[in-house]
Amino acid sequence: VKVLHPHIARDDVAVARFRREARLAAQLAHPAIVPIYDSDTRADVTWYTMELAEGGSVAQLVARSGPRPFEEIAPQVDDVLEALQAAHTSGIVHRDLKPENILIDRYRRWRIGDFGIAYALGDERAGSSGTPSFAAPEQLLGEAQGPATDLYALASIVYFVLTGTPPFGDGSAATILARQLSAGLSAQLEGHGFSEALVEWLRRGLSPAVEGRYADADAMRQAWRRVVQAERRAEDQRPWWRRLI
Repeated sequence: VKVLHPHIARDDVAVARFRREARLAAQLAHPAIVPIYDSDTRADVTWYTMELAEGGSVAQLVARSGPRPFEEIAPQVDDVLEALQAAHTSGIVHRDLKPENILIDRYRRWRIGDFGIAYALGDERAGSSGTPSFAAPEQLLGEAQGPATDLYALASIVYFVLTGTPPFGDGSAATILARQLSAGLSAQLEGHGFSEALVEWLRRGLSPAVEGRYADADAMRQAWRRVVQAERRAEDQRPWWRRLI
């Protein structure tokens, strides 16, 4: 049950935004999106009911168990990209994707939650939002935002899960933006020992220019599948004793 703090509940704008979150999320029926069951207000209490994510969040997973191996996250990223395509096709952009908002259910499936600052395409498109470490440059600059904003955030999450740190570290929005616009990303990616296919996927996903990213979530998903195939082929070519170790 997600409840607005009574102090915030006295703000009509906050209540309207909270109800919009429930309404938008309830429109999205996908296995990789946390479903909303109902929402209501009684006296000074406003809440909605969502499915329990018993596994916590991806942020908690990494904090608890450290960076995750590629093969473990491969199917999860595929499912989340499919869910993003479903949301974007419905005209909804999340705008605050981060490890804390990717929840894990009892079956260890990753599921998108918290559409708290999501908006329907056609509503106000500009304004700073999101979490700096996982926000796209256009968010930090307060410029127009669309599906490519979510794709940037997901690439950041993948980097975080594989390494344990956000791609451009932590800090203020200005600090993160300066790092995003620098030219050091390629060397940084290669320094982690990622495969060439994965480096290219991350480089495109983290392009500071919207036009440099994938056309949509489905194109990014198809590219991810090619990365998975390349990773598995490389794994199959290793000596049996290396694979066993």
